Amino acid sequence: RGVGASTGGRNYLCCCGMVGKTLSILRKNIKIFGLSERTQVKKMDATRLPKCDATPYSLIFLDPPYSKGLGEKALLCAARQGWIAHNALVIWEEGSDVSPPDGFSILDQRKFGDTQATFLRYAE
Repeated sequence: RGVGASTGGRNYLCCCGMVGKTLSILRKNIKIFGLSERTQVKKMDATRLPKCDATPYSLIFLDPPYSKGLGEKALLCAARQGWIAHNALVIWEEGSDVSPPDGFSILDQRKFGDTQATFLRYAE
């Protein structure tokens, strides 16, 4: 599992994750869909991101291991390190309801089987 983000206007995707097999599948899918030139895959812990060296991302997809509190930590780190653009849309998959950190407001929540999808807006 990892984090995917798309930066506004440039159609650029950056994916971060720690599980080698997941990243391998992700790289294969990126190649199949012809997105290699616009995609960067990074093996890194989303709760310990470095400063963002690109334009902040306007769409964030977060799918951490469920029930470990990692989603909130990843969002706080990404915001603090400049990865998330003002007014960005965040889609956070988790096994139950989430409590977004300060600066994020809930737009909608939907249940899909054992997955809770929470749609957030970043307004820091």
